[in-house]
Amino acid sequence: MGADLAAAADAPRRGVSVVIPNHNHARYLERCVAQHLAQTRPPDEIVIVDDASTDESLDILGRLTSSDPAVRVLRRAERGGPNRAIGEGVAACRYDLIRVSSVDDLIEPSLLERSEAELRRHPTAGLFFCDPGEAIGGTRRRYRLALAESPAYLAPAGAMRLLRRNFFVPSSTALVFRAEALRQVGGFRQPLEWHADWFAKHAILLRFGGCYVPENLVFAWREAGDYSSTRVGGPGEQALLFRWLDVLADEPGADLMDRFRAALLLSEYSFRALYWLARDPRHRRYLSAALVRRVVVQSVWTLVRPVVPLRWRGFVRRRRARRHRP
Repeated sequence: MGADLAAAADAPRRGVSVVIPNHNHARYLERCVAQHLAQTRPPDEIVIVDDASTDESLDILGRLTSSDPAVRVLRRAERGGPNRAIGEGVAACRYDLIRVSSVDDLIEPSLLERSEAELRRHPTAGLFFCDPGEAIGGTRRRYRLALAESPAYLAPAGAMRLLRRNFFVPSSTALVFRAEALRQVGGFRQPLEWHADWFAKHAILLRFGGCYVPENLVFAWREAGDYSSTRVGGPGEQALLFRWLDVLADEPGADLMDRFRAALLLSEYSFRALYWLARDPRHRRYLSAALVRRVVVQSVWTLVRPVVPLRWRGFVRRRRARRHRP
């Protein structure tokens, strides 16, 4: 599979593209573009997809495109949602590495340089990820996945075992994709809505493997009413759970379904999700005793996590991670 990535006949040019979807977030646009252009390894292009904004976004985008030739803008006349905007942006990319950026992310200057170096070093890897971080007000919070002491390549089988034994979720804000790997898993599938990025990153990690750097290079902006904190959820979760399971079932062969199941992946670790699976004959086989245990542990952790000091959480995670590294 790694050879397929390297030898794709219609492979894009060697370089880095950044895709930024935008809908009425004019106040973040200039900061977002400036951060990418100031990288120690600037992107070869920045593709901004404006999803029918009605605020000052278009005026700002006009200034950005006129000031730097690396910035391109795709404008949608009608609102299509973030997945459609991202899909159009990814399809327009001309380079073989792609970062999909939230418009309000805060990024370290070395992000693109570090991610490209790791992905060039490991040509079969489908994505790059690092430790997650959050920016809350003026404070940056750093979280540790503790998957390795130094930059590491996780092969698909190793990633599957690690996901199973040492629960972690690669932060969607901290990813850089290999374009061909993203294409082969169907990109950010519009029907999966708010599960689209979750599905894509895990499908790539389990099919191609990934590069991990134990550093915080991206911080998701957290503020009431901001872009990153606006999430769709709740009603519709059951339908989307079944939808991504159907996508797995329709994949040629059963390897990806088997890997998701072995990795104990579930888009929502809740008792209601177990109930939905148990009641549905089409998807009941995804259940396992290990998955039930994972849901119990995660549910308990969700209850106690808010009262556990951050430093204690980090200590427990590091101790547990050292026991479970592949």
